[in-house]
Amino acid sequence: MFSILCSFKNNIVIYLFDLVEYDLYAGIINELKIILTYYIWEDDKIFNNFTKKIYEDKFFYIYYLYLIRKLKKENRKICQERGLDNHKFVSIKIIYLLYFIHIDT
Repeated sequence: MFSILCSFKNNIVIYLFDLVEYDLYAGIINELKIILTYYIWEDDKIFNNFTKKIYEDKFFYIYYLYLIRKLKKENRKICQERGLDNHKFVSIKIIYLLYFIHIDT
């Protein structure tokens, strides 16, 4: 039940991201990322405790989904302008690329 509720909340957040221009949120997301990165990497207690889990599970998951959706939209637009219909295939490659980047960091 909890995972369904979290999934529902994440979908709501992503839906809200889609309602407005991404550029408006880019600055906010970058600021949050800088603040969270600073506190997690500078403070070992925070890094080793529950904040690390929250940082990975909540913030990066939502940010990851946001990036995927943004890149899918950009890729779809580029493919449509060029008359191509392979945006789904390219989007899958983008998702895998982002996934592996997230794992490596």
